[in-house]
Amino acid sequence: MNKLVVLTAALAFTLMVSCVSNNEEDLPKNLGGCDSLSVTYTKDISVMISSSTCLSCHSAQTANGGIILETYHDVSGHAEKMLTSLSWLPNEPAARYMPPGGPKFSECNISKIRAWIAAGKPE
Repeated sequence: MNKLVVLTAALAFTLMVSCVSNNEEDLPKNLGGCDSLSVTYTKDISVMISSSTCLSCHSAQTANGGIILETYHDVSGHAEKMLTSLSWLPNEPAARYMPPGGPKFSECNISKIRAWIAAGKPE
């Protein structure tokens, strides 16, 4: 009888601490609106590059620093360097950081580039 009481109490305790709520209001919120879970070149990275000032300096016509960012192959080959150049702090000298004199990429976009690289640069 003692074993049954202990077993029942242990089972009840386990059930109480392992319960979760699947209510939508209890789920974590994406407060920043930045989805970096399934980043691809086509869906995210190419859009980010074409909507920024990157191509004004890094197209086939300009190729500043010998860097072209027009295709998946181009961007994939320069991804780590691109991430380093975009991840600057506002109080650092901007001489080597991108975009020169322009607004810093958002933390969301930098997170997407970082996630894309970490995921193996999916196309």
